[in-house]
Amino acid sequence: MKECFTGFCPRCLKETELKEINAKENIKVREEIFSVPVHYYKCSSCNEEFMNLNDPVDPLDTAYRLYRKKHGWLQPEEIKNFRKSYNLTQKELADILSLGDVTLSRYENGALQDAAHEKILRTAMNPQVFLNWIEQKPEAIPDREKRNVIIQQIRERIDTSMNTLYWLDWEKTDIIQYSNKNAIPLAA
Repeated sequence: MKECFTGFCPRCLKETELKEINAKENIKVREEIFSVPVHYYKCSSCNEEFMNLNDPVDPLDTAYRLYRKKHGWLQPEEIKNFRKSYNLTQKELADILSLGDVTLSRYENGALQDAAHEKILRTAMNPQVFLNWIEQKPEAIPDREKRNVIIQQIRERIDTSMNTLYWLDWEKTDIIQYSNKNAIPLAA
């Protein structure tokens, strides 16, 4: 889409005719190329191209998301949702994981984690491992009552997952979920 309109050019510092341009751009992320949509403007006076910094779509963020998806890595909102599911502050989770709280904040806000940190984050999502880490570092959650509530919450998640067994009913090709109460068909 190429539309022209009158607007302010931040390069030549005057109101002029601008052309809106939507295109694809190749962005290199850790030696891999990702083609992402970009949205920018071209000034008819100085011929300079510039992006709108208030544009909600950030091409680098899009490339990072594609990289994470390709490699099966956690997205920023998954990291943040995990932390919030236990009502932890960034500092508390960072201390449990032996990461810097600024590092964790960056990951939650879109910075691309490295492979070692991805492995730590992914491993922490195993409730049994996370419980062990919290128990090994009680000082990471200084509020004892809060720590006990989180430990109880994790233990309940472990109990729930241990009491659920999935198996395949080969005759009907239905996946059946057995819990300690009853059987529930998951797929027909």
